[in-house]
Amino acid sequence: MDGSRVVVVLPAGGCSMRMNTDTPKQYMTILNRPLLSYTIEAFERISWVEQIIVVTAKEQIEFVNKEILPKYGHSKTCITEGGTTRHHSIYNGVKHIASVFVGKPDIVVVHDAVRPFVDEHLLGELVSEAKRHGASAAIRPLVSTVIAVNKEGFLDESLERSKYRASETPQTFQYDIIKSAYEKCSDYDFEFGTECLHLALQYTGTSAKLVEGSSDLWKVTYKKDFYAAEGILKERSTSVRLLYKNEESIACTVHSALEAAGIKTNKEIISNNDISTMTHNCLVLVHDVNTAMDTIKQLHNTEGQRVTANCGSIIIHVLQIAATSERFSLHRKFQNLMRECSRETRDTCVNGVLFEGSSMEDKMCAIIQNLIRDRNIVFTGQVFLVGEI
Repeated sequence: MDGSRVVVVLPAGGCSMRMNTDTPKQYMTILNRPLLSYTIEAFERISWVEQIIVVTAKEQIEFVNKEILPKYGHSKTCITEGGTTRHHSIYNGVKHIASVFVGKPDIVVVHDAVRPFVDEHLLGELVSEAKRHGASAAIRPLVSTVIAVNKEGFLDESLERSKYRASETPQTFQYDIIKSAYEKCSDYDFEFGTECLHLALQYTGTSAKLVEGSSDLWKVTYKKDFYAAEGILKERSTSVRLLYKNEESIACTVHSALEAAGIKTNKEIISNNDISTMTHNCLVLVHDVNTAMDTIKQLHNTEGQRVTANCGSIIIHVLQIAATSERFSLHRKFQNLMRECSRETRDTCVNGVLFEGSSMEDKMCAIIQNLIRDRNIVFTGQVFLVGEI
């Protein structure tokens, strides 16, 4: 970056009428983590973003302050109360800058709280363009043709799609421009206006430089969007560490299957039962019968508290068992241990996979793949049996 001081305003006061749910979509959870937190994280990981201001409804302020910001370590983020409309909320966020920002920022970024995918390169380009031209924004080609309808419900006209673009966020403004535009707004603008770029043009004469953005800029508006965001976030956040001690052939089989499925996996030997450096959010441990119980207990005694800080993580314990009468006793012990471990962890799914013989390895690997992709806390404590058990 060019040294510009950047602050982000995230309006997050929507009530999700189009989502048709009681919970505002910005607080709906993916991998047991609110969607809003992913959007905040996307900006916090950009080193040159100095401050993020979340603007939300009064009744949600305590929840965000107590349940989101500290829990997910959002150290660059603060919160302020929103208004009755989107423009009122953005203006409240702009006004709040003076209360929390040392000095005056160069650029204000306005971004929807329900757009969790933020590209640093694009944001940097938008900031640079705003510094040169006063304002800049991301756009996308129109997917559908826009038509005008008359009062009787008949076609009035059709717009030439090639001439128009969809306005997206992030949108970037020089601080003085966005502040001045809102200070001059009419009550009608605050109540019915939808486009910050238009306000900057109307009240400050600033014509925004428009920059083509990627397909990731879409907004979570409907349930189908939420499911799409969930799938993308799960895929992007998957980080697998595969540990084994004696069962190398099984570990190699699992590793090959995960890699073939596009799940990047680090395979390592457990050295002297040292499992104190768990940094991935998906842990797969391949055990042998003789050491399984002790290793599992050690993991959850030493790592449980820290692993649970990584919301949406999963620990999968894999064990091959022999087709003897003792397998029923082992299954009961394994099931009880998984339940005990799941009670000791929070926000981390703990599962066991028992399988009988090499003929069941393909199915065992398929179960592990699906557990990693889904990482559903509902299934924590469950043991999956593969074979004639």
